Amino acid sequence: MDVRQLKYFLAVDECGGFHAASEKLNITQPAVSTAIAKLEESLGVRLFDRAGRQPRLTREGAAYRQHARSILAQIDAARQDIAALAQLQKGLVRLGAPVMIASHILPQPIIAFRTRYPGVRIQLMQMGGMEVEERLADGAIDLGFTGAERISPKLMNAPVVTSAARACMSRSNPLAHKKSVSWADIAGQPLAMFDRSYSLRRYLDELAEQKCMDLDVVFESNIPALLSAACANSNLVSILLDGMKVDADELVMKPIRGGAAMTVSVLWAKHASLSVAGAAMLAFLRE
Repeated sequence: MDVRQLKYFLAVDECGGFHAASEKLNITQPAVSTAIAKLEESLGVRLFDRAGRQPRLTREGAAYRQHARSILAQIDAARQDIAALAQLQKGLVRLGAPVMIASHILPQPIIAFRTRYPGVRIQLMQMGGMEVEERLADGAIDLGFTGAERISPKLMNAPVVTSAARACMSRSNPLAHKKSVSWADIAGQPLAMFDRSYSLRRYLDELAEQKCMDLDVVFESNIPALLSAACANSNLVSILLDGMKVDADELVMKPIRGGAAMTVSVLWAKHASLSVAGAAMLAFLRE
């Protein structure tokens, strides 16, 4: 059975004969007759009673008509669905990212992507950096995000944005009057930092080691709002990425002399086949 046989079968029924069906289909009558005969042979039943001047559906043919219509309708719906996906009128992209990246880096590009492709749905799941790599490997997400420089060899990556690190502190902190702060200034302060599951914390620890500095970390959290709140109500200093929102009335963000910046990259599985929507988002992020 093929789709043409179903179309020819329904055309004979609707047109009331093989000749009329052949004219409607713009093919020869023998081609229609041969197709119907092959369909009947594959099903093992007669679909038409050919005894009269016009073929009539047998009982089996009448039952098969409903199935033929349903099958063709499903095929047509599938074609329309695939066409809509190909044209990005619909689709789904599953993203995974650490909370800091998900909360402060991704909203703007996601909104911009949805503006371009409003029919595509986005699922953004917050997870640690290691889990991002695991979920990419098992296909649970399409694209992941990380600030880590070293990633699994099973993954591909491309930079999305580089964000400068800034020192966050209360306006009453002695460092708040400075236009910028040095690493020596920071090393002399009690710090509120992300825990070591975060790429930014690991990056800062490595940077401190390179500069032979000891960081006095007295408060750790994986929630950015808690870090900024801790600074607002004490003499603690935190290192946050530029663009992260803080209470401007109570806190200030100071640039760090000597610089510090973290590059956020998009990740995808090396041997995975991205959906049309997933590939479009990857291309969008790499623009």
